[in-house]
Amino acid sequence: MKQKFTLLLLALLTMSAASPAFAYDFEVDGIYYGIRTSNIAYVTFKDSLFNCYNGKVEIPETVTYDGSTYTVSYIQANTFNNSQNLSLTLPSTIRLLNEQFSGVKGLKSFKTDAAISIPEKCFYGCDSLKIVTLPNATSLGKSCFENCTSLKSAKLPNVTTTEARCFENCSGLRSIELPNVTTVGSYLFKGCAVLKSVKLPCATTMYKRCFDGCENLDSIILPNVTELTYETYDSCTFKGSSLKYIEMNKISKIYGVLDSKYSTTSTAFPGTLETIILDNATYLGDCCFKYISLKTVKAPKVQTLGSHCFDWCEELTSIELPEATTLGNSCFRDCTSLTSIELPNVTTLGNSCFIGCTSLPSIELPNATTLGERSFQDCTSLTFIKLPNATTLGKHCFRDCTSLTSIELPKVTTLGIHCFNGCTSLPSIELPNVTTLGEECFYKCASLTSIEIPNVTTLGESCFNSCTSLTSIELPNVKTISGGSFASCSNLTKIEMDKATSIGEYCFNGCDALTDIYVAPSTPPSAKVNIFDDSTYTSANLHVKKSGEQKYKATSPWSKFFTVIPDIDEATSIDYINIDSNLDNADIYDLGGRKQDELQRGVNIVNGKKVLVQ
Repeated sequence: MKQKFTLLLLALLTMSAASPAFAYDFEVDGIYYGIRTSNIAYVTFKDSLFNCYNGKVEIPETVTYDGSTYTVSYIQANTFNNSQNLSLTLPSTIRLLNEQFSGVKGLKSFKTDAAISIPEKCFYGCDSLKIVTLPNATSLGKSCFENCTSLKSAKLPNVTTTEARCFENCSGLRSIELPNVTTVGSYLFKGCAVLKSVKLPCATTMYKRCFDGCENLDSIILPNVTELTYETYDSCTFKGSSLKYIEMNKISKIYGVLDSKYSTTSTAFPGTLETIILDNATYLGDCCFKYISLKTVKAPKVQTLGSHCFDWCEELTSIELPEATTLGNSCFRDCTSLTSIELPNVTTLGNSCFIGCTSLPSIELPNATTLGERSFQDCTSLTFIKLPNATTLGKHCFRDCTSLTSIELPKVTTLGIHCFNGCTSLPSIELPNVTTLGEECFYKCASLTSIEIPNVTTLGESCFNSCTSLTSIELPNVKTISGGSFASCSNLTKIEMDKATSIGEYCFNGCDALTDIYVAPSTPPSAKVNIFDDSTYTSANLHVKKSGEQKYKATSPWSKFFTVIPDIDEATSIDYINIDSNLDNADIYDLGGRKQDELQRGVNIVNGKKVLVQ
């Protein structure tokens, strides 16, 4: 008998283990409820198999059972874990919990009219979820829709705040409207590879990498964004996106960012960006748009551009910056497609500002006063530049501008070394206020035929070296002529030096065509034998004043000249004055003492005084 009882007990236990446990208190219309208090109920599951809800399920606000009415306030965890083809509608009374539907594979659509906050990871991993209707939701918690790979669109008209990663890896999401969102969380749309449309008209603050991996998102308009919040290159708002068009009409300042990998400042924008509209920005920081594919920039109120701001924007063809006053170092460096730029108010250009802008044909800078080193170096298409108020040109400023044919510099007083080095097409230049020409200033200006430098007192080394088209030059006030200044000027036939006191080595070496050298000072300038080629001493005429003839014949290297002609008028020692009109009934001579019928442009001898005609 004992044995039979034991077998019966084992059978009952086996049946109990095979049967699902019941977890509900009552059921109404196919919905299973648990009782929380005398008037609060919650939605639960029928048994531990979690498979009691499939297809369309609509939860009511209240439920009546056994004479009592209960308000339905929440859903027990795991209730829908094994549901299939679930379309769920919730009442406004239900409060959602963190991870409420996380991992529910069968959830296909969800709707609630409740004015609720969607909690953290609420729909995380619901990879069958396609439709979400949340007309009154106010905020989205962290990762609330992350990995919902089937979600195609979402309208969330009353959401104002989004936390990080809300829609991360929603790889099927094509469009989304968030008309009242003011704060856009980090990685909000990361991995939304097919997202094509995002509307964020009220967003004011955006955090890092919001659109990372949004390969099909071409454009975005952010009319109210005032701040892009990022600290490093990896945390940039637009890092990892494929955006081509960005419009931000209220942002006032944009900064470059530190790229810790290279310990340099880098752009905060994607390399794919072609157009950016910044209607109210006044400041663009260092490297703001460096190395990106910009074609169009609208920034009408920008005043300051940082270093490398548009460096290597090789697709940029034109830009207008009507309010800009300062351009940082390398601001437009290597913008090789740039053909037009308007900078009416710029006063200062940083070093290398337009270096390598090989397509830029001309530029006017009416208010620029200072041009930094290498400002236009290698601008090989530049033919004309107008600088009516510039006073200082930095080192190498126009070096190798091989197409430059015209330049206006009425107020420039200082030219840095190598300033026009290699400007092989420049035919002439007037520098009425310059006092010093730096080293190799016009080196290899092979087309230079005329230059007026009435106030220059010093020529740097190799200043006009290899100016092979220069045939004559007047130096009315130059005192110091450094070594190699006119070396290899192979067509130079005549030079006039009114006040020279010292001449450097090899100054006229390679000047094979020299025929006449006019040296006005009565005291011979100090010089070494090698200032001229040996052949020059025999083929060229040395013109001096009668009062200095014997000194020249007795002083090396001047004594080596075979022919010394004392035909310079003594009047050429008189200081000159400037006039702007012709003189009547005057005796007019050139610096060689030859009588002229009228005033010539340059220095004339008028009634015994030097007169400069401008």
